[in-house]
Amino acid sequence: MAVASVAAVAMASCSGVDNDRFVILHTNDMHSQIDPSADGTGGMLRQKVVVDSVKSCVANVCVVDAGDMVQGTLYYHMYKGKVEAMMMNQVGYDIAIMGNHEFDNGMKSLLENQYAHLAATKLASNYDLSATVLDSLFMPYVIKEAGDRRIAFLGVGLNPKGMISAGKSRGVVYHDAVSVADSMARVLKTEHNADVVVVLSHLGYDAGNSGLADDLTLAAHSRSIDIIIGGHTHKTINPVKADAPICRVANLDGDSVLIAQAGSRGQYVGEISIDLKTLESQSRLIEINSRLDDRIDHEAEAVLAPYRHTVDSLLSIHVVDSEIELPRDGQALVNMISDFIKSKGEELCGKHVDVALMNRGGIRNDLPKGAISKGLLMMAFPFDNYIAVMEIKGKDLIETFEKIAQRNHIGISAIDFDRIDSDKTYRLATIDYLAEGGDYLEPLTRGKEIARSQQPLVDDLVEFLVKFKAEGRRVNPFDEKRNYPIEK
Repeated sequence: MAVASVAAVAMASCSGVDNDRFVILHTNDMHSQIDPSADGTGGMLRQKVVVDSVKSCVANVCVVDAGDMVQGTLYYHMYKGKVEAMMMNQVGYDIAIMGNHEFDNGMKSLLENQYAHLAATKLASNYDLSATVLDSLFMPYVIKEAGDRRIAFLGVGLNPKGMISAGKSRGVVYHDAVSVADSMARVLKTEHNADVVVVLSHLGYDAGNSGLADDLTLAAHSRSIDIIIGGHTHKTINPVKADAPICRVANLDGDSVLIAQAGSRGQYVGEISIDLKTLESQSRLIEINSRLDDRIDHEAEAVLAPYRHTVDSLLSIHVVDSEIELPRDGQALVNMISDFIKSKGEELCGKHVDVALMNRGGIRNDLPKGAISKGLLMMAFPFDNYIAVMEIKGKDLIETFEKIAQRNHIGISAIDFDRIDSDKTYRLATIDYLAEGGDYLEPLTRGKEIARSQQPLVDDLVEFLVKFKAEGRRVNPFDEKRNYPIEK
């Protein structure tokens, strides 16, 4: 089935309400993209148009999110998840799970700023949250009834170790997602008479050779799971494109498991339609773009308006100008921020710094050619990461470089050595997230911290760029990949 025409979905009139299907509308990795993104796609007010249209035609509709609803725009920076929760209520979400970015401000903030406002049922099947402030909020599963059919939902999250800062997930006990999901699915079918079991997953579609659980593994090692709605890896799974990720995997009994994922930042709403007579399922993607704008719900728009005004004001504060475009996935931006971290690190410790590291995942948005505002910088570097300087043994630095060279996910500053001496001690500047072993860089935890900034990286960066502009300078960073010393 092709990607759905927006006009067909949003403008269709219903001859009658369909009682023969159960429809799941799903999103993942929205990353606070409440308004349309720079390319004109997405926007939660537009999503509401689609959801309302489907609900007007189908009796049984469930709206779900597979995690990482937050982090990526100024809405989250300013309001810590409150606006995302309010807009999820406006759209009509029924079920949500946690991604890794829900933890970004810690669980207390998650509870008070986001989940205190979110009406959707919250699922966590493989996290033991009993030692956390979130314990009373989450259920291991929920069952929706449609006629004489029972559709069960459960939710699994990734292992926090190496991905989520330890201090922000303290008390969360992780249980293996694959074994928990299938055993719970079996219980739901045998003891709770579920006809279909749907897993909302934030494991990622394919973890490659990392040894981490993923949706492909979950499907292949299951017997009782029928559908997996995924997130984390931002995959766009379009069932009709020949080069798209596969959407059906055989389980241990040879039965087909449907896997769905709807890209990221709200560019699509996924739709899974379950025939309530045969229990057969089909999936498709619904584009979210400007063709929906003439049907925006003005009451929902009024709810968003005061928050949007604050966000827009930050986008008007001019900080610096750039000679070139700086895509978030490009080399120039990661070089620029790595060099800045090295320079700031030297200022912090008052000594020469040998090298600096910055993870690409810490850069969340592009920066344009021309004027760059404070708001754009805050969107590009949204995390509360702090620059830290450490002393680290060469052998641990070698191990670090070996890990990051395999994934090409870390930017490196200019360095003044060609080979690392295993016995020598080096000074490294980075962000506290990496220093604490984030992004699976456990060797960095063996270093000794000698200095740390007192304010988040983006505040340091804004101060630096304001001075940079005052000197009559424009941003124009080196844009070629820098090799790690172990590669030479």
